[in-house]
Amino acid sequence: MANELSVKKQINYIRSVLSLAILVIVFYNHELVMKQPVISFLYIAAVAASNAVFFMLKREKFTNLKMHYIIFITDLSLIILCVHIFTEVKIDFIIAVFLTVFISALASSVKFSVATAFVVNAVYLYIVFLGGMDEKSFWESQALLNVPFIFTVALHGSFLAEQAASELKQKMSLEKMNTFLKKEIVGKDEELNAVQKFTEELCDSFAGAVIILDVKGYVRIFNRAAEKVFGMKAGQITSRALSQIPISVELKDIMLKPAYSGVEVVKDEVLIKNEVHGIDVTFINDKADQKAGILCHIYRK
Repeated sequence: MANELSVKKQINYIRSVLSLAILVIVFYNHELVMKQPVISFLYIAAVAASNAVFFMLKREKFTNLKMHYIIFITDLSLIILCVHIFTEVKIDFIIAVFLTVFISALASSVKFSVATAFVVNAVYLYIVFLGGMDEKSFWESQALLNVPFIFTVALHGSFLAEQAASELKQKMSLEKMNTFLKKEIVGKDEELNAVQKFTEELCDSFAGAVIILDVKGYVRIFNRAAEKVFGMKAGQITSRALSQIPISVELKDIMLKPAYSGVEVVKDEVLIKNEVHGIDVTFINDKADQKAGILCHIYRK
């Protein structure tokens, strides 16, 4: 939340500098504005509308890098249009703008962009001066009005590059974490499968039928002897509720009785020993000595 607000503030600061530079140029060239009022009005309206739209955007939108590109392209377009309408636009300024964008993107640092803007501005003004101006003409030249735009472009370009680098770093970090978690999950699955296999093999080693239910009455283990006794495969029974399995109601009641009896059982104590049906029933407790399941051992049908 704080980062989203910080990003929005920084972009609004950059756009404030741009708007102020445009305002200064418009006032400085008020005579030109009077000569082409419609174009000037439409341009000023476009600047005001863009400020209103971006200011009213929710701060969550500013975490999206695509939004930064949209703002950057919008501001770059406004700069080019302003220079075209109100000041002298020449190829040297266009080159200076794109050189600033390129260097700022490489630097990926807002602080370094200020130094970049100073250097590019110095080169730009030197080229303008070499264009045949004397000292007086140079200081009266409208090319000086383009200087703030280069600073704005430098700030925008470096901020955009900085955000892109930050997002890329986050993505790489997430990918590493995702890879690590996948390995952990695969490892845990293998461990669980190994434990499940060992438990099944252990239960298969018993001569009698072994059925293990969870506390909700779902079958979790159904050994080979149980398959022979009931004439059903473990794959048909496992994970199904005992109530859905076609065995005698009396046997189901005996198996499920511990779950509803509310009797506290000492660990390893046989709760039900029904010799008529040949079945022993007891609870399985976990490490915290809580009921984790029901063990049913059928020693004769």
